[in-house]
Amino acid sequence: MLVTVFGVPTEFSMFGVRILRALVEASLSGCHYVHADTLETLRQSIDGKKVKNIILYSEFPEKNIVDVTSRISKKCVVFYESAKIVVEYSKFIRNMSYMDCVRFAGKNIALIAIPIASKNSLIISNSPDLLLDDIVSKICDYLEILKSDSISEYVAKNLGLSSADELFRPLSVLMPLIIPHEYCHDRAKSTLTPEEIATLSRIVLSEKDICEVGIRGELVWDGNLFFMQNKRKELSAAEGKWIEMLGPSRFLYFGPYLFIPPGDWSIKAEFRVRGNQSGNRAEFDIVQDGTILALSTFDIPASGIFEVTAELVNEQPEKPLEFRVHMREGAIDGQFVLDRVRWRHGLGAFQL
Repeated sequence: MLVTVFGVPTEFSMFGVRILRALVEASLSGCHYVHADTLETLRQSIDGKKVKNIILYSEFPEKNIVDVTSRISKKCVVFYESAKIVVEYSKFIRNMSYMDCVRFAGKNIALIAIPIASKNSLIISNSPDLLLDDIVSKICDYLEILKSDSISEYVAKNLGLSSADELFRPLSVLMPLIIPHEYCHDRAKSTLTPEEIATLSRIVLSEKDICEVGIRGELVWDGNLFFMQNKRKELSAAEGKWIEMLGPSRFLYFGPYLFIPPGDWSIKAEFRVRGNQSGNRAEFDIVQDGTILALSTFDIPASGIFEVTAELVNEQPEKPLEFRVHMREGAIDGQFVLDRVRWRHGLGAFQL
């Protein structure tokens, strides 16, 4: 049996692995533990150890590992942490910029969507009222382990608790005691502004949007996440500002190099324009690793609000996506702004 554990490197995933190891040790024999983040590490571990039971712990997994474990339909436990906590954790511990933290969280969640979609995974989400015994019971049911008093006592002892009665305490109380860590959630929470939290909720899918009925919900890339290029082809942050169309053919907007879960996606780009009396033609494309996944050509109206749609299939969720708006010919007037780019899972999603 191969038990794969996925989760971002927060104390919740570390805590989850300790619980899982204790349960496996108490009920199964011949276990070998692998902390692997590449497919080669996994292959070497399996080939070199003639063992029956393996736990693979991959904090930030390669897509190859996710694909392999999903394809062979082995047990997979996902310790799911919210994107907000992942960003807070990364910003506090790793001293990363806000957008780098967002990309880190988005990439991890995009990859975790693969085992979740396989319908062969146990997803355990972090919540303040979650009891340690709840996690133990869920894992026992999933791995078909008969939960007994002796197993509960073994898990409690392995975690450094005084008795199995401690398993009925909230995880939020026990975790800081069992996994001492410099990360302090209350302190980290203050590092995100209300605007950053709101932006994050729009560009990374929530747990329920991935876990309950497959991938659903809507992602929104606001215009202020992009970069823009003026008539001298100088770059700057868009910040939702109007851009002068006057000048040569060029990319008006590009970015923001974010990640989305795999599968079919519909895209709607929302623009505003004013003073474009001479008319113009433009196109937007979506690029991943140098390959154009979607392309849509459109006429820019003289003024007003307008939308352009496209569709794509994302087969490489581990790679970021770039959205670009290209003015195909020079312009003598007009102002243009990209308000937002909306994403919905499924082809034709904006036609409903």
